[in-house]
Amino acid sequence: MLDDLIKLSQTTSTLEDIFHNTDKYLKSNLPNFQTMSIFIDRGNPTFRYTANNRKVLLNLSVPWQSIAGVCMRQNEQILAGPDSKLTYLRPAQITGYDIKYIQAQPLHFLNHTFGCFEFLTKAKPTEVEQKLFCDLANYLNPIIYLNEWYDTARRTTHAIKNKAFIGTMTLHCVDMDAKKREEVLMESFEDTSSLCEDFIKFTAIKFDLQNYDVNEILLNTIAKLSKMAKLNKFKVKITKDLSSNLMVRCDENAIREEVLYNILKNIWEEWEQKQQKAREIAFKTYQKDKFITVEITDNAGGIHPAIAEKLFSASKSTKGAGRGIGMSVAHHIMRYHDGELDFTTEQEKGTTFIIKFPIKK
Repeated sequence: MLDDLIKLSQTTSTLEDIFHNTDKYLKSNLPNFQTMSIFIDRGNPTFRYTANNRKVLLNLSVPWQSIAGVCMRQNEQILAGPDSKLTYLRPAQITGYDIKYIQAQPLHFLNHTFGCFEFLTKAKPTEVEQKLFCDLANYLNPIIYLNEWYDTARRTTHAIKNKAFIGTMTLHCVDMDAKKREEVLMESFEDTSSLCEDFIKFTAIKFDLQNYDVNEILLNTIAKLSKMAKLNKFKVKITKDLSSNLMVRCDENAIREEVLYNILKNIWEEWEQKQQKAREIAFKTYQKDKFITVEITDNAGGIHPAIAEKLFSASKSTKGAGRGIGMSVAHHIMRYHDGELDFTTEQEKGTTFIIKFPIKK
């Protein structure tokens, strides 16, 4: 059966046609099979190919505890039935199918998990069916990757276009009340602006290197954090342990805005996502060996291992399906400065970001 599916894929020219024909073939040959979905994680948004309309659905977020979310983060097959503790199945009235089980199969290529298949069935798939789904996903992995996930510029420009498209379609949506339309338009505008900003930073960063006191740069960033906390009516416990006379050669604006502030912004978003009330952050600077080091430690609960592994990859955020390439930009900037950006993290506790500047005479 896999040979037949491979032949089908070789006689079609687009991913939509491959998915549509594969879905149609499986329905004809497997009594339990209902339909399938393919998630392509481009960072923002996550795309989903469906067999029914053969279109890409835009602005679809994969929930953290969903079957697809766990599959993509852990890079392993997930078989979930009615008793699953994961966020379970999309309701039958939405999908139009009698779904009892979902087998999620990761899309993984060149050491990168970039999406997953979901095979939806009305009974538990047999071992033969499970192996077929697994083999089919493995066969299609490189085909999908080469079409959808191989270039940062292409991914980001697609995301910008799609966010703008959402805003345009919202203007013409007659079924949406005025308040909801305003919310969606504002979100689309903000996301489009953020993506454009990140893209420009990633592709056209220029540096003006001068000597600065790293503590002064850090204190400026801490002031922005305090202002953010005050505006949002949150109390953040801030502690500082700063050594003196720590001069570094750097682009002050790039370090302040794109490295330090990006880190603080990610920490803040983690607090927000977890609706965390007790917010604590510690700053430390010191000189050791041939480096001047800045450490930023939060209590945001740590970074999930699957996210931590690719934290500095473009279009990957600490939110798992988050929007930007901010941490990738920060990593890129520190490498340009001949420095290092790293972190240690502990689940249920927090993360320490470690920024190292070489001492240059």
